[in-house]
Amino acid sequence: MPPRNILSLFNESATRDNILTAFNSHLINNERIAQDDLIIVFYAGHGDSVEAPGWNTDGRMVETICPYDVTAFEPTARPLEVGNTGVSTPKYGIPDRTINALMRQLANKKGDNIVCPSERLSQVRFVLTSRSIGRDL
Repeated sequence: MPPRNILSLFNESATRDNILTAFNSHLINNERIAQDDLIIVFYAGHGDSVEAPGWNTDGRMVETICPYDVTAFEPTARPLEVGNTGVSTPKYGIPDRTINALMRQLANKKGDNIVCPSERLSQVRFVLTSRSIGRDL
């Protein structure tokens, strides 16, 4: 598989914004991915259950993946003291609803040949490959 077909986000580069941007640019809007190409989305990292910030969930918890820069782990997140810089806004994980919406957009645009294995490490990896062996995306 050509290295340009793999996007890996590790540690400091696996921020909430970078993960969401990469999902859109490297998967959903990637013109090199043809309809029904095999797409592997691999996430290895931590998850959490948090109260939905401002959503009507009838008191149920929302499942999230925890990017590198997540700061809101408590049931009711509050601004956090950040060194000598004062108070910052909590940074939430990426909710299961967001992941679901992104996966539906990806399937609608590229087909539903998507594989999502998962591990519990500290990385986010998006891997793209073609169904036909030897085809360079």
